[in-house]
Amino acid sequence: MSGAGEDQRLAEVLEERARRLAETARSSEARVRLYEVALVRIGSQHLGVPADHVRDIAPLTTLTRLPAQPRLVRGLTQLRGQLMSVIDGAALVEASDAGSQGFAVVLDAEQGPIALAVDSVEGFRPVFADEVVDGLNATTRPVIAATRDLVSILDVPRILESEGVVAR
Repeated sequence: MSGAGEDQRLAEVLEERARRLAETARSSEARVRLYEVALVRIGSQHLGVPADHVRDIAPLTTLTRLPAQPRLVRGLTQLRGQLMSVIDGAALVEASDAGSQGFAVVLDAEQGPIALAVDSVEGFRPVFADEVVDGLNATTRPVIAATRDLVSILDVPRILESEGVVAR
C-alpha cells in the first residue's frame, strides 16, 4: 500500500511543479525588457554594456601607450584593421582590483570605433524592468541602472562624451 501512496504523492509534487513552471513562463512573457547587455567584468565589478552600442568583442592583444593622454585613455590598438583609442575600464568605473583588462569591447561612436578594456566577457543577457533597483544615486561613474544581482549598466553615450575619449 505504501507504494500507491508514494505514487500519489509523486504525482501531486509533479503537478505542482508543472503548475509553477507554467506560471513562471506566463509571467516572463509579460516582463518588460529594458536592455540586452554584454556582461563584462572589471575587477570584482560586473557590468552590462548595452548591446546596441557594441560593435565587436575581441582579445586586446596589443596596446600602444601614448604620452600626455587623459586618465581614461590607456592608448591605441588595432583591431580587425582599424586603429582605435582604448578606454581604461578600471579608471572608468574606479575599480582598484582590475586584472589585465585583456579584452576589448568595441563601442560604436559617431567618430569611429572606440575600445573599452575589460578583464573578461561573460556573455549576453536581457535586463528586465523588474530587475532594476530604484534609487541609483548620481555618481561620477557612468552608470544608468543597476540590477538586483549587482550588474551596473553602463551609460555609453556619457562615456563617449568624457573628456579626451573621442578626438573632436
